[in-house]
Amino acid sequence: MPAGSHIRTNLRMRKSRATTLSDPRGRTSHDVDVVALEEGEAAGRRDARVALVGEAKATNRPRALADLERLEHVRRLLVDLGTRAADAMLALFSRSGFDRELRAAASGRADVLLVDLAHLYGVR
Repeated sequence: MPAGSHIRTNLRMRKSRATTLSDPRGRTSHDVDVVALEEGEAAGRRDARVALVGEAKATNRPRALADLERLEHVRRLLVDLGTRAADAMLALFSRSGFDRELRAAASGRADVLLVDLAHLYGVR
């Protein structure tokens, strides 16, 4: 498996769901496809420990560096709101893979998970 796209097998999560996150400074909101809490954390609590923040897209274009940067911004917003998300993994799920720039940026980062269809369905 390429660097930056490993799967942490010890990641145990209790809840996972999509959510909308308000961004007051940017005067916008962000739809987040996956927010997974660490095992034992209660959903709905602002101080919950977040294990993973993720985005899933079934588009024809490969995911790009901007997608990872957006997730990094979302993680910072969660921390600013008092959620314990500073160590949360950032996961990008893609039907069409990942461009070269994103793969290079994710390479060697333990906090980034890139999941394409082959990984999702265990083909690799």
